[in-house]
Amino acid sequence: MPKLTEKEYIVKAAKLYGLEKVEIDALIKHLDGKQINAFIVRRCGSLYRLYEIYKSEDYNEHIKPGKDGLINLNDYSFEKSKKRLDDSKIGEFWILSSNLDAYLATKVTNMHSQIESKFIDISAKNNFLLPQIAKQMSLDATVYYKGKYTNEDGTISTHHLTKNFLYDEEALIQGNSIVKDNPNKKRIHLDALLEETDKYIRRHYKKYDLPKEELEKARIEIRQGLIKQTVFNKIVFNENEGNSKWGLIKQEDNRLRLAPLFSYDYCAGAEPIGKTHHRTVR
Repeated sequence: MPKLTEKEYIVKAAKLYGLEKVEIDALIKHLDGKQINAFIVRRCGSLYRLYEIYKSEDYNEHIKPGKDGLINLNDYSFEKSKKRLDDSKIGEFWILSSNLDAYLATKVTNMHSQIESKFIDISAKNNFLLPQIAKQMSLDATVYYKGKYTNEDGTISTHHLTKNFLYDEEALIQGNSIVKDNPNKKRIHLDALLEETDKYIRRHYKKYDLPKEELEKARIEIRQGLIKQTVFNKIVFNENEGNSKWGLIKQEDNRLRLAPLFSYDYCAGAEPIGKTHHRTVR
């Protein structure tokens, strides 16, 4: 695969890095020589550093785990992204490698998590085991790896890393933006969830004037996917099926698809502290 040009690389990296649209527009004008912008150059300094590594002959391979399933981040050149995670309940930060691999460092279950202490180890292991089971069931699922980084002072930081499942211009629409959780009720009726999701899909495709056949395709695939995810949740005894635990992906062409499974913390006997949400079938 041919390497990206400097402009292609820097613009793509800037989007993954979390720059706002106005900054992206200013960056493109700068790269085209139409409006030199020293501030944007400083803002993207780390991205230019990654580009220098990317275009060299010995730039690192794509981030991947070793034989022990561990990702040693010291083996890779990366930057911590400025992409905001204000609305994320699972992520701490993004890292961006010189190959433009984007990985999310998730919040590792610990004594400060909303889970009983006796279930912490089970919860942590769920993130590595359950995605493999999901894939055996032909379900799209995020896969997590253990990552570590040795700091300059010799201390070691550990994280759970998962590769970004969003492509360039895609956005995650969390389920609680589609179907509102009732804080006073622990049960989420699957039929109602499917109905509200279907209404959302219809409104979305009408808003963007997308072809009817594409609407029908999305409705069927997302409905079937939500049912399969619900079956999986029951098999692994998922104790929290709240609407923040699933989502739809808005693609670059505005079409919708179901996001992969990404929440495994409260499964296989690991119980959260406080109220839980379960999907029920009428």
